Amino acid sequence: MALEKTKTFAFDSSQQEWVIFNNNSTVMSKHHTTEEGEEEEGDRLRVATFNILHNNNSYFREYFLQSDKRNNNMLKIITSLSADVICLNEVTISTLRLILLHPIIQDKYFISDIPDSDETTVNRFIHEKCRFGNILLSRLPFINSFSYSFVETTCRRKVAFGLFSKFNEDVLVGGLHITAYPLLSFFLSLLFVLICFVFQHKNFKHV
Repeated sequence: MALEKTKTFAFDSSQQEWVIFNNNSTVMSKHHTTEEGEEEEGDRLRVATFNILHNNNSYFREYFLQSDKRNNNMLKIITSLSADVICLNEVTISTLRLILLHPIIQDKYFISDIPDSDETTVNRFIHEKCRFGNILLSRLPFINSFSYSFVETTCRRKVAFGLFSKFNEDVLVGGLHITAYPLLSFFLSLLFVLICFVFQHKNFKHV
């Protein structure tokens, strides 16, 4: 089990590309402005989670799943949520590229990872052996971010953690994707809760 510091990214409209984000970044000022007609959330923190179903399918399976149509509808859904943080599961490289091209995502969200090649990403939330992983989208700027691997396997499902600030308080959000096996899911969920309990006593700003 390993805790790893990760990079986060924001879209720089002057360069027309996603760049590494830090709290002194010039791209920060253009994010998180409320447009006319957008709902103000007041004292609420809105977090959404969405397993978007990977598109690494055989031709036969893809014929029924129609990933292109699903991904277009997925983008309509996540951009209409106005969530502070969105945790996406089963994101592939091709789907991540599609997400990064969306103008609302570029204008409103920070993201926990971007492609490094056709097979992997900068923070290895998606890599050549697993081919899909967890991604965080956030309207709140990342104070810190890291990944956590439960076990050393050929396809580690890294938890994507982000530390944010709202209402003058630090908020830790983790995106977790666990197996469908009931008993193992139960124990992994307990472990996830334990990790969050232990981590909340750490100073995440300096991890």
